[in-house]
Amino acid sequence: MTVVASIRTKAMQQLPVLLPSIEEQRRIGDLSCALDSQIGAHHQVVAGGGTRARRTRDPADGELSLVR
Repeated sequence: MTVVASIRTKAMQQLPVLLPSIEEQRRIGDLSCALDSQIGAHHQVVAGGGTRARRTRDPADGELSLVR
């Protein structure tokens, strides 16, 4: 026997949607961009055919970066 839970559209429309503050949304967006940059750097290292990379910490903000 299979049971599928569902919710009516009218009930769904009445549910509150909680959003983070605009400052938090911006922080999340900035973090997402930083992660995208790191992923790109990793892809470049892998595509470089074994080029060695090292992680360095930025003294200004303490963030880790890949350096080839």
